[in-house]
Amino acid sequence: EAVNTNKPRGGVFNAFKYIFKDPQVRKIMIAAMAFALVTGITSYYTTVLKASSDGGLITEEMISIVLVIFPFVNGLFTLICGFLSDALGRKKACYVFSGVAMIGLILFVLGTQFGWSYIIIGIGWGMFIGTLWSITDTLVLVMPSEATPTDMRASVLGVMSLLLSVGMALSIIIFTVAMNVFGTDTLGIVSLIICIPLTIVSCILLTRVKETKGNDLNAG
Repeated sequence: EAVNTNKPRGGVFNAFKYIFKDPQVRKIMIAAMAFALVTGITSYYTTVLKASSDGGLITEEMISIVLVIFPFVNGLFTLICGFLSDALGRKKACYVFSGVAMIGLILFVLGTQFGWSYIIIGIGWGMFIGTLWSITDTLVLVMPSEATPTDMRASVLGVMSLLLSVGMALSIIIFTVAMNVFGTDTLGIVSLIICIPLTIVSCILLTRVKETKGNDLNAG
């Protein structure tokens, strides 16, 4: 077996340089950052539930059941997403995940706005969370790792995780400002106005990325 005798290229600086210079990884990063701006709503789902409860649309007991239901749905969709990613390829899977995530968010928001069944609300949020983090893992970890040479893969993934954290922080700021401006009663609807366009933008950006499934992970 051939041994790679080249000088290791890992490290934070080299990883940043590679991410912004390599066309494939750069495009993945941009799509991931656009999608990261969606994640802020995950910090405020209890706020949306409480606002619905305060408005008399759902009860505290319903909220308790929602909090029991959604982790199971989350786990189920996380499992399914892993199989779909291998079966369909990373890009097609992300498109499917994005559609399911938005359907789940719509069910959750409309359920809390109109007092629908706690089952619908719990399933909707579980669908959203399960597919949301599956897309995040695909764009931040799986695709970059399959598009990066083996001698700097870990460094690139570390930087991608850092960039994701920056995107998530910006998203939380966006949703915090939105909540203060529009109030908690309309936060759910505002989240749809923010999340749906950003998800569409991320999917459009992803069309410019080459499929990474099947890449040689031993390539140096």
